Amino acid sequence: MIRGHSRAAAFPFLFLLFSLIAPAAQASGTGELTGHVRSATGEPVENAMIQISGMAQRVKTGSNGVFETVIPAGDHHILVTSARFGVASADVKVAEGKSTSVDVQLSPIYRDEVVVSTGSEARSVADVAQPIAVLEGDRLAAKQQSSLGATVENEPGVSTSYYGPAVGRPILRGLASDRVRILSNGTDLGDASSFAPDHAVAIDPALAERIEVLRGAGTLLYGSSAGGGVVNVIDDRIPETLLGRPLMGEVAVGGGTVSDERRANARLQGSVGSIGWYAANSYRKTDDYSIPGFASVNPAPDEPRGVLRNTAVDSTDTILGLSLIGSNGFFGVAGSRIHATYGLPLHGSFGDDGEPEKSTLAQRQNRVDVHGELRTGGFFEAIRVKAGISDYMHVERESPEDPGQQNLHKTNDVRLEVQHAAQGSLTGSFGLQAVQRDSSVIGQERTVPPNALQNVAVFALEELVRVNHRWQLGARFEEEHTHGTEEELARRTYRDVSSSLGYVWTPRPDWSVGVSVARSVKFPSAEELYSNGDILATQTFEIGNVDLRKEVNFDTDLSIRKLRGRVTGELNLFVKRFDNFIYQRATGEEHDELPVLAFVNADALFRGAEVRGAVALFQRDARLLSVEAGLDFVHAEVRDTHEPLPRIPPLKLGGTLRYEDGKVWVEGGVWRASTQTRVAPLETETPGYTTVHAAAGYNFVTQHVKHEIFIRGTNLNNAEIRAHTSFLKDFAPEPGRDVSITYRVVF
Repeated sequence: MIRGHSRAAAFPFLFLLFSLIAPAAQASGTGELTGHVRSATGEPVENAMIQISGMAQRVKTGSNGVFETVIPAGDHHILVTSARFGVASADVKVAEGKSTSVDVQLSPIYRDEVVVSTGSEARSVADVAQPIAVLEGDRLAAKQQSSLGATVENEPGVSTSYYGPAVGRPILRGLASDRVRILSNGTDLGDASSFAPDHAVAIDPALAERIEVLRGAGTLLYGSSAGGGVVNVIDDRIPETLLGRPLMGEVAVGGGTVSDERRANARLQGSVGSIGWYAANSYRKTDDYSIPGFASVNPAPDEPRGVLRNTAVDSTDTILGLSLIGSNGFFGVAGSRIHATYGLPLHGSFGDDGEPEKSTLAQRQNRVDVHGELRTGGFFEAIRVKAGISDYMHVERESPEDPGQQNLHKTNDVRLEVQHAAQGSLTGSFGLQAVQRDSSVIGQERTVPPNALQNVAVFALEELVRVNHRWQLGARFEEEHTHGTEEELARRTYRDVSSSLGYVWTPRPDWSVGVSVARSVKFPSAEELYSNGDILATQTFEIGNVDLRKEVNFDTDLSIRKLRGRVTGELNLFVKRFDNFIYQRATGEEHDELPVLAFVNADALFRGAEVRGAVALFQRDARLLSVEAGLDFVHAEVRDTHEPLPRIPPLKLGGTLRYEDGKVWVEGGVWRASTQTRVAPLETETPGYTTVHAAAGYNFVTQHVKHEIFIRGTNLNNAEIRAHTSFLKDFAPEPGRDVSITYRVVF
């Protein structure tokens, strides 16, 4: 195994940060901010999130709707969000050494959100040039599925790969695999899903506090593997603020009908003195899931009807975190372990018992996260460090008797950011990031030889604000080394610069117009360079290309948003012009009866649009009846020949009607995916489908304990769904009708 030094180099700095925060001394130039958050009807709102614009610091309200925090003295803009009661903003002036109080009343028709995935500072969606979607609270509960891709797939511009219920990775604007960076609280997840699409994303959406989806190039912050966008799964595993209570949390149990699903999860957190702690666990177990008809488009005479075999899932996820929190920052460590066993549906002959060939995958990941922040009050206003250290392994077996193939991946991702104090209207940050990945496969049928990657980058982001105009500029220099342990695999070194320019104009408080132009670079991965073998789960034979050139993407985005009032919505238009786009092209040849796919370069063009709109049909106090509708599509082709690129999602449109009043929420809607007729050579068309969904929730309080009941129905019309983005579409349809119920206690 090839070893690097990024982990060892990080620890001296982490220790220094810890020693600075440990005294928890009151930083100079700060004051206390306290507040009371109420709903539209005047009731205290618990668990509302308070975010101070321009800071990474977040704080939540307690059971009485009260919050308190220490922040730098001066003028601040705060955004308060509650997934159940709405959003509000306020401007406050905090005096040095004094306490300032603010009262905030939430509005259910204010659609702005706070996001943390677009820079070192938290921002509202209205202030970001690139389009971004946020899932949290009831919206996240209503859409939560067993895989991350299925959870976010109906967000604007988002679809999912599909290799069974456990395996679904987000696809953003037709871009998949390592062009979409999956993050856990801002650091690389460290699993195998980015370069092996048949492997599950090593995270359970049931433990997510919120999910942010950044569409468009995210390379300035997150590296060359984020040219298509970023999906950041956020939880509270490393507490950043003191809760003022030794124990709070939630426990949930539930089940579903389509696969006889049984699930449970718990999230607990609290603070004692200057120590914050967090603990979470989730469990999910399913049987093979039901489908409307036959699994195969052209079923064999002996193929069973109504069930997709080998799709059972058994998974657990455990997280423990601890932080030392002072008035000038925090330092925390979290450990997590995920273990999952799941089947991959395969196309093959069926025996007398109706059972097909079986491929099972046992996945295990141990992970350590380290986060810290030091607020100095000087020119270097805040220093933040994040490190994610992952040890991932999975064993894949073609049959119970097969000894299996081991895939081992060790990933270290260390990130340092320094935020400088405002220089007039100019704010910003700079930093460095180091990523190391060692990969190896142990078994007779390995497709990629042992290899290692080292990536080092420096970056800077600046923003200039002039009244209602924002200019956002960034640049990142990156150097990457990829090499293998075998002599014939020469060391490859890549260097390049990515850059972006964004402009945000707010002509009125409820309108925002954003334009961004970016140049991003993707370096060839080890899998694209060195692959040579059959991939059982995709039923293909892959051939790498050691002569691949680095891919350059010129990305242009236009976003028009209306985030306040009875009518809200957004329109996003985008164009991505690629030089040397890297993709798998079907050669027309076969190897052991499997189609051969070869990695090639080609100039490509992606263009498309995303539209979302919502209308408040009725609103009085906390009662709100609204309708939301949307449409998105992407058109992708080779520039010279206008040949369609493979596995591009079809046009998607739909709408949802929703009622909520603080105690009850009910929604129902329809989504339509059109027939995909624009197909690459040797690719087949995929029929369209229509699905009907509905969900409802009710909550009540007994002795300071909140009880919540959710009921959700998906694919209620039992449509046959085949994802054009999946290699398995012709013999692995998605689940049929499902009704699930969840009972949750919040205390």
